[in-house]
Amino acid sequence: MGARARSGVLAALLLSGAVVFPGFGTIDGGGQLRFPGFGTIDGGGQHREHERITRAALACTADDSPGDCLRPRSIDQLAGHGNGFGAVGAPDRTEVAVPAAHCDDADYLTGDYPQTRDDATVHLTDCVEHLRGRFREAVERADELVDGHGRIVAAEVNLDGDCAFDTTREERAMCTTLESLGRALHGVQDFYSHSSWADEPDPTRPIGPANPRGRVLNNFQKAVTAAVIETRHQWAAFGDQLRREYGPRRAATMTCALTRDDPADDCARSGRTIAAPVLFVLLILASTALRGRRRRRP
Repeated sequence: MGARARSGVLAALLLSGAVVFPGFGTIDGGGQLRFPGFGTIDGGGQHREHERITRAALACTADDSPGDCLRPRSIDQLAGHGNGFGAVGAPDRTEVAVPAAHCDDADYLTGDYPQTRDDATVHLTDCVEHLRGRFREAVERADELVDGHGRIVAAEVNLDGDCAFDTTREERAMCTTLESLGRALHGVQDFYSHSSWADEPDPTRPIGPANPRGRVLNNFQKAVTAAVIETRHQWAAFGDQLRREYGPRRAATMTCALTRDDPADDCARSGRTIAAPVLFVLLILASTALRGRRRRRP
């Protein structure tokens, strides 16, 4: 990420509303406070940060008009609920040892730092390529949500039962699409907690394990807010890519399928609601033309 991209993120932070999360950390054997990054569980110093960030970014609220925010059952699948990790938590089950899935080791600060900027850039590039792959995977899987005529495939969007992530047994396109997207969002969010690219150093305090970055100034809050903003940005980019790949009409149906709790009914009714006024106008025009012809007869 270049200086322009970093300044853009910081500008967005200044303009955005605060999303407050409690601080988190664990004490190691040496008595030092450690910050493991955003968590998926509620315990061990973690507070389900990935779920809460995803909900803050994409869940519908009482003030939302119908659009591309995610309704309750849909956001439950993406963000997780109860004891479930959800799609965004999937990398913490099956990709724990894959650094690129979490944007690990992409941190750098000037001065006496454990790695160079070049090292950080290599790790960051690996992460970006990994997440691009997940993003493309989600776009490809979305094609199975609708049939060849652009209609919702009911069996692919049925949410009578929760999605079974991290298993080859799950075949519903809504679930597989959300899983790929969730894995991409996990890494995007981890970028801000596992790296120091959004941090502000405190010149009065030394860099080191006794000075956790999450406790320096408001770095933790910056990481959370940046992750919320970036999650929204990636969701919008996903919609843009669907439109480029499949055209606006088919993409709109796909987005509807991923955001509604009963897509087979809701998206079909939405289509009828849009089509009915158009048909009504056409009937009026046809009737007017017919009356005009009758008047012109000798």
